[in-house]
Amino acid sequence: MRCAIMQPTFFPWSGYFSLINEVDKFVFLDDAQFSKGSWHNRNRIFLAKKVCWLTLPIKKGNLSTPLNKIEIINQNILKNRINIQIEEAYKNYKYFSCILEIINFLTKIENNSLSEINISIIKFLSLKLGINNVQFIKSSDLNIKGKRTEKVINILNEISASKYISPPSAKEYLSQDNYDLNTNIPISFIDYNQKKYSQKNTLNFISNLSIIDVIANIGWSETSDYVKLNDLQ
Repeated sequence: MRCAIMQPTFFPWSGYFSLINEVDKFVFLDDAQFSKGSWHNRNRIFLAKKVCWLTLPIKKGNLSTPLNKIEIINQNILKNRINIQIEEAYKNYKYFSCILEIINFLTKIENNSLSEINISIIKFLSLKLGINNVQFIKSSDLNIKGKRTEKVINILNEISASKYISPPSAKEYLSQDNYDLNTNIPISFIDYNQKKYSQKNTLNFISNLSIIDVIANIGWSETSDYVKLNDLQ
């Protein structure tokens, strides 16, 4: 049983969904500490011929507040300003009908929790991309203790994982914390090098934009194939 563990971020890039596609169980690390200026409440889209931030404002809180305790300022921003930005950015794109589905989904969200909003969006997009054989789990429901690698290993043990799939960005801290010496669960790293896709209104390819940009440019079906292109190490 293959497992990945990631913090729930706001409209993630395509590599996030590639990781989900590789596993049987995907754990949202929703009780991790919120990080200001991170991908937790913002991501990048292409608007007015330039890269712009799509940001969901949150209520001020203590810097040590866990992600699942962070709340957005209000629903109107999610359902109006965010939707308006997305629509303005991609209204003239070939697959705008797909973007309208995303916009309509956002209007139905009734939760003020940032992590729950992110999780809802990720689950919705995963289903639309044909990634439907994965079990989603929230780490907060597991009530697992520990820090960094210790917590990762405890989660893997709790859900009976037989293999851990991780992004390359975690290699350094997993090595520093002696992952291999503290567990027998094998680990593989997903080497997702984003391939170019046809982008409207730009001469040079802009990488690592939100999955929204991929969908707007190539549609649900091709995006589904696109996120499944990767290599495991």
